[in-house]
Amino acid sequence: MASVKRLLALPASIWITSHHMGIIKAGVQELAERYLGVIREREEKIADFLSRPRTLDEIAAA
Repeated sequence: MASVKRLLALPASIWITSHHMGIIKAGVQELAERYLGVIREREEKIADFLSRPRTLDEIAAA
């Protein structure tokens, strides 16, 4: 998450991704916020799942 914030601090007007999005000329802040939201949501789900003791089999099956 820190790396995304560092990237947003760069004075860039065009972004090129190595993934499916290609060249991005607008809306980078919004895309980054959405991406960070997905990461936060995933971390919350993992923390919730692990809020009680789990067996290795339970973790592997999740």
